[in-house]
Amino acid sequence: MTFGERFLTYPDLFPARAGGEACGDRSLTVDFVGGPYRFTGLDEEQEQLIREHFDDLCVPLARSTGEMGVETRVFRAAESDFREVDLAGWEYTFDLDFQREAVRIAGLDFMARLEWRPRLQAALWISEASATRFPQLVFTNLIRVLTAYRLLERGGVLLHSAGIVDQDRADLFLGRSGAGKTTLSRLGLASGRIVLSDDVNAVAWAEGRPVVHKVPFSGELGRTDTCRESYPARCLCALIKDQQTMLSRLRPAESLALLIVCSPIVNSDPHRFEQLIQNLEDIAQHLPGYRLHLALGIDPWPALRHAIIERSRP
Repeated sequence: MTFGERFLTYPDLFPARAGGEACGDRSLTVDFVGGPYRFTGLDEEQEQLIREHFDDLCVPLARSTGEMGVETRVFRAAESDFREVDLAGWEYTFDLDFQREAVRIAGLDFMARLEWRPRLQAALWISEASATRFPQLVFTNLIRVLTAYRLLERGGVLLHSAGIVDQDRADLFLGRSGAGKTTLSRLGLASGRIVLSDDVNAVAWAEGRPVVHKVPFSGELGRTDTCRESYPARCLCALIKDQQTMLSRLRPAESLALLIVCSPIVNSDPHRFEQLIQNLEDIAQHLPGYRLHLALGIDPWPALRHAIIERSRP
């Protein structure tokens, strides 16, 4: 099946550039790592949906970081542009088409286009019918994609991981769905630790060191309360469910492979894969990597602390 066939009536007519009738005259800025992320052309309902999801991250443009950030222009699309999708047992997903100068996205009742000239920006076409289906998911998933690419061009990465703070340092437990990220996050919360996210976390750089940033994307736990939005990164762990808890070191190549697998969206983009590898190699060089076999209910942090202390000894 070619790009867009599942969702679009005429995939070959996918917009070649941003343009069309704006949905409304509202604008809204969401500000977190890599941002600000600004939406223009929203109608009142769309603005409210974004505010409900991103809450205190929605700020007046004057209160954002002052950088240009990433702008998404929102346009109307005819309902007839989209196919009917049987939603019985359907898992929310979308199609991606990676091009050298752009990335195209097609999904349920929406299309989007990311471009890099003169800087990273996006256009979103959304069907009027989407108001009765998944409009909030459209915006949250688009911002997730924008965040992944924004971090990429700044030397960072978005990672499928549980980010859990221990002794004021963030440990990243990496794995796809079912690896145990949420289980471990619940254990972290029960033991009084801070959980940044049980699903996706951002790694960026500050003063030459990798830092884990909280992002507004989460799994079963939902968004958790934290007193800070970022913590110095301490280690990487490949998370494996097991009958007993064991810890072993990862070789550098294994750490890199783990990071690649857990870098959503951009790890499938052939035009930006070289940049991703460079970013991940830098991170892997700064952070020790471990393979953590985790038995249900066992606190792994004492073993992690011991391993990190032993590694740091001359």
